[in-house]
Amino acid sequence: MSGKAVAQDQEAAPLIAAPEKAQRRWRNNWMMLFGDGSPMDVAACCLTYNVPCVSFAWNQNRGLQLNFWLEGFRFLLFTVGSFMLVHLISCLSILMACPHPPPGGYHGDHHSVHGHWEHPNPDDEVRPMMDPDQEHECMMRASPGLLAAAAIGLALLAFFIHFAAMRRSALRERFGIEGTYKGDLLLWACCSICALTQETRTLMHEQVHEGTWHGPHPGMATVPANQNMV
Repeated sequence: MSGKAVAQDQEAAPLIAAPEKAQRRWRNNWMMLFGDGSPMDVAACCLTYNVPCVSFAWNQNRGLQLNFWLEGFRFLLFTVGSFMLVHLISCLSILMACPHPPPGGYHGDHHSVHGHWEHPNPDDEVRPMMDPDQEHECMMRASPGLLAAAAIGLALLAFFIHFAAMRRSALRERFGIEGTYKGDLLLWACCSICALTQETRTLMHEQVHEGTWHGPHPGMATVPANQNMV
């Protein structure tokens, strides 16, 4: 075979793609809260379960180089702050819709002394301050405010899930971890503690500091290549 024929055969042969660089993976499955049971994985789970705001802020600071205190404040604002806001709106709705007890109480069980409601006799039977009809009327008047509080709570919850999923996706894209935004969103919506624990133990195990992935500690096992992750 001539050299020209060999060259033509090589040109006609299909090109062999270069092997792609293997993507990193989250450490252990998201359902394994304690990871592989190592002290570091157990510590990550305990930290996340007891003080999730610290775990979240630590991850953002180590992985994305964001301010630790600001991220912790944001986490508390979206969680504890949202709950307090919904609770405050619900209480105000009930206080504004329900009547105050008249002097002497509804059934004569209470009387007012210097602006304080007291029982005439501690041994007397305590009866409801409102009868069922009054309670029903009160809740009907308060229902618009309660529904508004529920809607605000759901909206804040949805925004927080989106925010946390975006941060998880940012970690994935920075360190080349496989996954999708939809998977991140679904995991945070269904089991937020699982998602945060998985992120924490991965960054701890892989020694992520100041936005750099240094790899596992010497002598520590890595995630098997055939283990499925979310």
